[in-house]
Amino acid sequence: MNVSVPENLETFLQNQLETGAFANRDEVVAAGLHLLRQQEATWRASASSKIEEGWNQAKAGHFLTPDQVSDSLKLIKTRSSQFRH
Repeated sequence: MNVSVPENLETFLQNQLETGAFANRDEVVAAGLHLLRQQEATWRASASSKIEEGWNQAKAGHFLTPDQVSDSLKLIKTRSSQFRH
């Protein structure tokens, strides 16, 4: 497998190999992908729970104002961008 990584991640990758935490580059990349998969599963479970909660609130007649929705979406966007960088 050939994977190119930015210099700062290459340094981190090399440190992982030098400390003996991983035997080779493939193991480091596989561990990173495993963590990414876990993060994605956690995000999906959280989103599903929030959708269910919102649906239950809507069925009970509890709604947010447009400003509350806008503020909530801005917060979600800020938080999600932190995970992508």
